[in-house]
Amino acid sequence: MKTLRFRTNIDCMGRFQQAVCGLACLHGRYCQLNVDLLEATHLLTLTSDSLTTNEVIDALQREGISCQQVSEE
Repeated sequence: MKTLRFRTNIDCMGRFQQAVCGLACLHGRYCQLNVDLLEATHLLTLTSDSLTTNEVIDALQREGISCQQVSEE
């Protein structure tokens, strides 16, 4: 299991819902999703066995969410 972390512009529940809609196409390929709305970088953390960084970034950008990878563990 790997953990992907991204800096985003998800700063409210409306953008969080946009992100969830964007990630719906990846449903079943990640087991945990978390967004820190209070942190300045609005860190999105996603845990998955098979997703790549580019798949996540593409899915979010299609919904108008800016996204930049911070780390992968």
